Amino acid sequence: MARVRRGHGVAEFLAARRAAADAGLRAAAHLILGLPGEGRAEILRGAELLAGLGLEGVKFHDLQLPRGSGLAAEYPAGELTLIHPARLPGLLADCLELLPPGCEVMRLCSDLGASERLAPRRPAGKERLYRAVEAELAARGTRQGSRFRPKGPFRI
Repeated sequence: MARVRRGHGVAEFLAARRAAADAGLRAAAHLILGLPGEGRAEILRGAELLAGLGLEGVKFHDLQLPRGSGLAAEYPAGELTLIHPARLPGLLADCLELLPPGCEVMRLCSDLGASERLAPRRPAGKERLYRAVEAELAARGTRQGSRFRPKGPFRI
């Protein structure tokens, strides 16, 4: 948590989700793919966590490094690697299969402008990425929710 300076961890996120649910508020969450130390297993655990929270929507973000950020300082030294854009369609398809079918997918990638971004130098283009994810799901014969397993009533 401190390394990426998000200001909160999973426990705080879950407490906020519970408070929103108790207040009857609709909620969406953001899932950043490729945080430091995170591999495929951790990404899928994050998607499974979100899948069980009764969210109305999810926004996916590939980790991008804004110029001048703390993580951007680690990148030139080789202390941080980013997900290669060619891996994103498969990872996103994995995540989508885990989400409930009715959960709105509001975004599949980050939107940081080239002048603000240190890396990746050439991120996956949105339209190309969307088509690649659709093609990946079609090739698998799956769709959003294919691997979703309800765990009973919404609980945190």
